Amino acid sequence: MTTKRTLGLGAGITVIAATVATPLLAGSAAASAHSFTVRMHSLQDTSVDNGAKGFSPGDDDVQATRLTQGGKTVGWEAGDCLTARVAKTADQVCRFVFHLPKGQLVASGAVRSGPQGPGGFTMAITGGTGTYSSARGEITKASASQGAVPVEVDVRY
Repeated sequence: MTTKRTLGLGAGITVIAATVATPLLAGSAAASAHSFTVRMHSLQDTSVDNGAKGFSPGDDDVQATRLTQGGKTVGWEAGDCLTARVAKTADQVCRFVFHLPKGQLVASGAVRSGPQGPGGFTMAITGGTGTYSSARGEITKASASQGAVPVEVDVRY
């Protein structure tokens, strides 16, 4: 059974701007600097109602987005957020996989959502494939605002 709700990450974010930056690491010859911006455009999102009827622990918000740069498609993202607790806010464990031309970039972490969707959060970059096979770092999203929401991605590989 699927239901729509405003507390889920997929339902709360439809377009996100992401900035990916790879800072040089002091003393590390392996690190290189990269910076680019992509926009996430919602393709599909749904909420799967597991457990108790209505928004409750066990529910899963699933999303797919198209990634663009300068108006051209450069990849896609797939992600989900599993609800762990629901009260006035909801705590969710989220995973995102960004499929980019040079490989996949994977991030996961805890997110707190309110009636307007998720607030600001930071998630760990846990790895990837291709160019990002040894990726580490963080993805940080500011609190929800009108229009595009910037997400800063600091990555080391």
